[in-house]
Amino acid sequence: MCFVIGPMCALNRNTAEPPCHRECAEFAVMTCPFMRFPNRKRDGEDLPEEGRKPGGDEAMIMRNPGVTCLWITKSYRPYRSNINGDVLIEIGDPVEVMWWAHGRSATREEIMASINSGLPLLRAMAEKEGPKAVEELNFVTERGLKLVPAV
Repeated sequence: MCFVIGPMCALNRNTAEPPCHRECAEFAVMTCPFMRFPNRKRDGEDLPEEGRKPGGDEAMIMRNPGVTCLWITKSYRPYRSNINGDVLIEIGDPVEVMWWAHGRSATREEIMASINSGLPLLRAMAEKEGPKAVEELNFVTERGLKLVPAV
């Protein structure tokens, strides 16, 4: 199973989006304008009336991270958010992780720039929740940074 996630989701291993086929994910990171072009904003126009916001919207970081992670795993676990009961997904340990930017493999510098710009947003959320959430964020950040390529 392949999850198409941003760097912050790669750190905390949580998402609101279900997995997809690896081939579909690779096609998406090479062709989707939002994933190819870091200056692209989320388009909330012309959405279907019957549509709904993704689970975890209260903690969703509304930015284009400029980098996308394809997270291949053998497991995941849906659960209900403590905040509003939305269904979220805890992503299992990775079998493989691929980083993409501009429709190609991302550089370490691009990945780290995205993480460094998104981490303060996660930290602010954790600080609102309290010391235990900050401790958990420190743990997942340290664990997640090991997945960033050295070169």
